Amino acid sequence: MTITIEEHLKQLINKKEEWQTYEPINTAAEMMKDQKLQEYERAIQRLQTQ
Repeated sequence: MTITIEEHLKQLINKKEEWQTYEPINTAAEMMKDQKLQEYERAIQRLQTQ
């Protein structure tokens, strides 16, 4: 099954929203949250410019 760019974009946005609501329990978890948010934002921007 192949997903469209729009579906993939929707999935990335949903995942980013999940990470935005995540409450880190320590500094390492906070760093991981920041990294994931940056990765999702870059991926979203890449898809939006295609």
